[in-house]
Amino acid sequence: MIWKAIGQSVTGTSHAATDKGCEDAVCYKVIKDSDNNEVLICCASDGAGSAQYAALASEYTTQQFIDKLSEKVLDGFIPVDSSGRTAP
Repeated sequence: MIWKAIGQSVTGTSHAATDKGCEDAVCYKVIKDSDNNEVLICCASDGAGSAQYAALASEYTTQQFIDKLSEKVLDGFIPVDSSGRTAP
């Protein structure tokens, strides 16, 4: 399978009204698992608008999630859904 992914965040109206930037983050990566199958890993984070470092924390969290889950998949981890079925 060939994955295509697009991610985007936009500044909300309340942030625009107060000249705050967008504090959300999205990160994704396509890797090959141990069986050479493509795996798309995605993460989105809604920045905590009241926190001083919301944007930085959002970006850091998404990147760490992608990095850690990528390592797990490369080590043979197989994601399952809530009913215990493995991904196709």
